[in-house]
Amino acid sequence: MVIPVLTQNKKPFMLDTKDILYYERNEKRIIIFHTTDEMYYWPRNIAELQKFLGPEGFEKCNKNQAVQLKKIKAIDLQLTTAYFDPIIKLGKKSCILSRSCMRKAVKLILKK
Repeated sequence: MVIPVLTQNKKPFMLDTKDILYYERNEKRIIIFHTTDEMYYWPRNIAELQKFLGPEGFEKCNKNQAVQLKKIKAIDLQLTTAYFDPIIKLGKKSCILSRSCMRKAVKLILKK
């Protein structure tokens, strides 16, 4: 499924939800999608976003973020942090998980 978003240059773009690692809401309540190497902005409200992404496998992982569980490749259990690359390095994309989300992610990783 593709969704309408804005690029960092504020240009319209159709983003494939399969490419989204996670999304977050910043302090200005703007939704930011993170892919492997880009960031995109959701120009609408969160209720509309949930309609689009509900069936896509996103799990709320903390107050301001939701993660696509199947994209997680590694988890730091001490820091409760998910990584989207199997090799954990500083500067790589990551997001903090709630305990319940971490349990789901660990189960999913162990099934692979």
